[in-house]
Amino acid sequence: MNGDGWPDLFIARYAGGIAGTLDARSHLYLNQRGFLVESGAAMGVGDPAYSFLGCFLDVDRDTRPDLVLSNDRGIIPPHYQGNQAWTNTGVALAEVTDTCGLGQALYSMGLAPGDFDRNGIIDLFVANLNAVDQPLGPVNPLFIASSEWAYLEESESWRLLPVGTNITAWSTIAADFDNDGWTDLAVNNQLHPNRLYRNDGTRHFTDVTSDAAFGGPNKPSYCSAAADLDLDGDIDLVSAELSTTLRLLVNHEGEERSSVTLEIVGEWPNTQAIGALVDLSVGGSTRIAQVMAGGHGYLGQNELPLHFGLDGAMETDALVVRWPWGSAVRTLERLPEGRWRVYPLSRLGDADGDFEVDSDDDPALADCLGSGMYAGCEMFDFDGDGVVDSDDAAAYRARRSLSIADFDRSGSVDAADLAAVLANWGLANPMIALGTSTTVGGQELAAVLSDWDG
Repeated sequence: MNGDGWPDLFIARYAGGIAGTLDARSHLYLNQRGFLVESGAAMGVGDPAYSFLGCFLDVDRDTRPDLVLSNDRGIIPPHYQGNQAWTNTGVALAEVTDTCGLGQALYSMGLAPGDFDRNGIIDLFVANLNAVDQPLGPVNPLFIASSEWAYLEESESWRLLPVGTNITAWSTIAADFDNDGWTDLAVNNQLHPNRLYRNDGTRHFTDVTSDAAFGGPNKPSYCSAAADLDLDGDIDLVSAELSTTLRLLVNHEGEERSSVTLEIVGEWPNTQAIGALVDLSVGGSTRIAQVMAGGHGYLGQNELPLHFGLDGAMETDALVVRWPWGSAVRTLERLPEGRWRVYPLSRLGDADGDFEVDSDDDPALADCLGSGMYAGCEMFDFDGDGVVDSDDAAAYRARRSLSIADFDRSGSVDAADLAAVLANWGLANPMIALGTSTTVGGQELAAVLSDWDG
């Protein structure tokens, strides 16, 4: 949340759900290098509400995480709190609930973020109780973004008609299940079979529940989680229904079309690149996605790798990855269909994952050089052209020749490297700690002073 690289923690709390919790507040814990400090009230996100889910997504595409909070029973006392939204200014969270169009009073449970109309801005589908006693009536709202922080509710025009009054939707997942390049929807329902909606690319959804054999038993169903479980290039689901076993829904429709799955590798300490943004271009159109940990669906965690349906294309035109808080940007071209890792510049060449580029990495380069591109060689594609060749070998040798004390890979051991050592003194940071050292200290300081040329 604050750009220091350490992933923070948000806990949505349901005020008044049980005795003694009338004033329960959601919590935002800022991570101070492994110690969590409660900061929700100070950052303006600690008001009591019937809160189910905090969804961190980058609405304005500035690489800083914004927050949308799903609040239940927005028309019921004592809180009367509709959904809420905050934008991250870089120094604080500024509430934009009243102006963005998302602050509707709903029985809101799960949230599904996805760019349904492919205009480059994340939209939101909201799981809701289809009850008439709320401003929008008995619908599961679909909030389509016309521009940054400007949402309109368009469930009716998109043909997401109510499936019946007093049916409660819970978890909901946005994913391109059929790999046609358009984001679809899966919905768990409490009092009705689950639903699967296909996005046909014309600003319409089609209910394909029956055709996909998706509905399942008529039991209360609260959560699902999505991942490519059989590694065949499409998204499968695990769904939980009350008083029965888990359901495994294996996707076979997606096998009919190509796809790319991207595992975005992060910098220390956010090694899973939570919050990273990807713009992928293919066939003249662009699709976007974000690495999200929690905060989507409900009570389930989808896999972190990002999935893009390519329809019939065999490779991407280009993709741009923006790591959180502008820490790094990379462009890769002509990436073939399949499952790939994408590394920030700071981690290229490090085949054994020890955060150092040295002779131990030489054999892996030799294996990858001249063999095109295949899984396991991504860390050597320095120029991002989808091939590991002599140009990449030259870049690798240049990286390998840098001083071990050149922690920012600038080509010079200078004040920035000294500052990095002092800022991390006594702390575990594998991007700075040298050799077998687990914490930053005298060894790293000596290396900086020995190779100083700044």
